Amino acid sequence: VTGGLFILRRDSAGHGVPYVVMTCDNRRRGAVQLRGDLAHAGPVEITARGVTFSAETILEDPSRGVGPIAEGKGYFAPDWFHALSAADVVTVSSGGRVFEAPGPGAAADHYKRYCTTLEKRQRN
Repeated sequence: VTGGLFILRRDSAGHGVPYVVMTCDNRRRGAVQLRGDLAHAGPVEITARGVTFSAETILEDPSRGVGPIAEGKGYFAPDWFHALSAADVVTVSSGGRVFEAPGPGAAADHYKRYCTTLEKRQRN
């Protein structure tokens, strides 16, 4: 079981399309999935209010039929969730591309609660 947070990109019709998906195993460790033209093998950085989550991504098998996807795991900085919830803008850098999205606000608080719940389950 993992928790998740979607960072959306608007398509030409104005609909939100998942572009960056963050998951967690607990409050210390998480993963990122990059989609579309952000999907590159190599380092990715997601920055919110000067706090950065970093991971090394690998390209997934394109035969999954959902377009390009890159995934990687990393560790959250101690103040990651607070920075994410307070951020006006979240910046994602991958493969020389930079994507900026509005901060997730209260959704980041829900994400933190879920990751905390997963951590408590692992201890029991």
